[in-house]
Amino acid sequence: MQNEEYLQAFLEESQENVQTMGDLCLRLEQQGPSDDLFAAMFRAAHTLKGMSASMGFTRMATLTHRLEDLLGVLRSHPSKLTAAVTDALFEGIDHLSVLLNQIISTHSDEGTADEEPIAQLTVWHARLTEANANSLESTHVAATSPHQTSGRGVLEDFPEESMTVAMAAQAEGLLVGVLTVCIHPSCPMKAVRALLVLRELEQMADCLGCVPSANDIQEGKYDSELRWLVALTGQDEAPVLRAIENISEVTAVRFDVWDGEASGGKNDTGSPLLEKVEKTAPVEADHPGIPPKRQSGPVSADGESVRLERTIRVPVERMDVLLNLLSEFVIARTSMETLALARDDAELTERVSQLTRISGDIQSGLMSLRMVPVDTLFQRFPRLVRDLSKSLKKDIRLELSGGDTELDRTVIDEMGEALVHLIRNAADHGIESAEQRLAKGKSAHGTMRLVAYSSGQNVYLEVSDDGAGINAETVLAKGVERGLVDAETAKTWKPGQIYGLLFASGFSTAAQVTDISGRGVGLDAVKAKVESLSGRISIDSELGRGTTFRIQLPLTLAVLPALLFTVQKDQFAVPLGSVDEVIYVEKSDLDSIRGERMLKYREKVLPLVDLSFEFYGERTSQAFPWPVLICREGNRAVGLIVENLMGEQEIVNKPLGSYLKHVEGFSGATILGDGSMGLILDLHQWAV
Repeated sequence: MQNEEYLQAFLEESQENVQTMGDLCLRLEQQGPSDDLFAAMFRAAHTLKGMSASMGFTRMATLTHRLEDLLGVLRSHPSKLTAAVTDALFEGIDHLSVLLNQIISTHSDEGTADEEPIAQLTVWHARLTEANANSLESTHVAATSPHQTSGRGVLEDFPEESMTVAMAAQAEGLLVGVLTVCIHPSCPMKAVRALLVLRELEQMADCLGCVPSANDIQEGKYDSELRWLVALTGQDEAPVLRAIENISEVTAVRFDVWDGEASGGKNDTGSPLLEKVEKTAPVEADHPGIPPKRQSGPVSADGESVRLERTIRVPVERMDVLLNLLSEFVIARTSMETLALARDDAELTERVSQLTRISGDIQSGLMSLRMVPVDTLFQRFPRLVRDLSKSLKKDIRLELSGGDTELDRTVIDEMGEALVHLIRNAADHGIESAEQRLAKGKSAHGTMRLVAYSSGQNVYLEVSDDGAGINAETVLAKGVERGLVDAETAKTWKPGQIYGLLFASGFSTAAQVTDISGRGVGLDAVKAKVESLSGRISIDSELGRGTTFRIQLPLTLAVLPALLFTVQKDQFAVPLGSVDEVIYVEKSDLDSIRGERMLKYREKVLPLVDLSFEFYGERTSQAFPWPVLICREGNRAVGLIVENLMGEQEIVNKPLGSYLKHVEGFSGATILGDGSMGLILDLHQWAV
């Protein structure tokens, strides 16, 4: 089993490299061959190859090496990039993701069937290089480094895959050899010392293999000698030797250069190559063959020292614990505020105000640690849309916006699968074929949009298309047929209620089931996932024009600023970010449409909800003017009639629990300063 710390670092960087390769391959397909794109893909593949080989994941190293081979040919001959070659690249990158997932679950890449993608990449490499085989062979011979005077003997303990990668690196003109490092036998922390050596080495070389295994090295299970098969980024091994020799507990360093012959690691004179480097005084910068002493930090292009941003990895669960503690602190602080006001103690009030400022700063800092750009979620979908477009034989173009909008990391991780369902649904059901679109006077290509934006204390994710839209009559008829609604009630339903049927389990209007959709198991899963995150999902559609799925998610799931008010002397709260304005209305400001009370507000008419009637069944009895909260939920607004306003306060949103989770109209509850409980309004219930 790999050391967890090193394995996690490997997985994070590898996932980034695989994602980069997939994105660049998609750009190659869309924009055509480009040396910059090929170079970037090649670098990502080369990095991944070296990392996986050094960690002992030989299958991944072999597959990445085949990708690197093919990319090398394409970079030299960009005109040979065809749709079939691109598909082979995509398949190889997809299998890298499969290998990564297996490593995550089993800490090994063994047992995965990778023969087919490797074979395809090998075949395409052979086809594209067949005409240039002779010239390539001569290039390989000419590229042999003059330093390479050692033989295969130094490589006999390394896996065959590592040797294959080493040969390819040598063919590229890199200096390849075995670095032997001896650690003092009495070193108390061998694994840490090996990590220091590896970190120093990776700054100047690519690690292609190691003996003992990476697992044994990371667990400190070795006597004293470590060997790495490396490809140096430069043509001088002296800087590498000097850097590693200066690490404490390192007693000897040797570099044996390999030329593929059986000379056993000797130079032309028969003596071992570059034995232990003696400790010397600092060398002047202009000494030939030796680079200047490295500075304490990196250097920018203008020669100035650059300060690296220091980071630390912290599991999300630990931040959840801190957030829960902060929630309890806010409750206690609110109680102190109430006590200070009751005692009319100026000094106590000042101390409580100071606590309020400090806790606010702590809350802001803690929440910022959890926030990540939505773009980290969006970047996986261009490839998905590309594959759907080819599978469905539709020309679908994806537009992304709002990627810099930030959302809680936990929510980001949970929302990926839900958006996949919506995108697949839009591609299959929403966007028509090119023939159907042209017949309707539309462009041949369909457009899908993925948008993120924040409003108040919520973040909104929208998946929209310019397709056929939803036929409300068909949906309603299907709902009546399945018994989800009776025929009489169905006649009174609004479009929003009708579209809600689509989220029923097993509901589908598809004429036939495909491998993409039609089974009725997608949208209900999306709704369940969104609601588990205290979010809401709604649908807007216009027949013939398109459909928009809108997901509303809370910016934070714990502490939030709220406006407190009373109804029938009971206290309630509404998130402050959802309150546009507080107004006082006269009788002349009221109107009635189809028997429903409405509010004339800034040349608009808004629905007016009497919370006293909704909660207690009694119309508000207070005299005009009435205090009314103008609240907004997405693109909808509503006026809420309340009795008394209690002011603003930070509250802790606590879930109602399984016993009360089916109670509509409330998103949670909070403990107020006097110890009483207040319910938090769910505006989705009222702004319809």
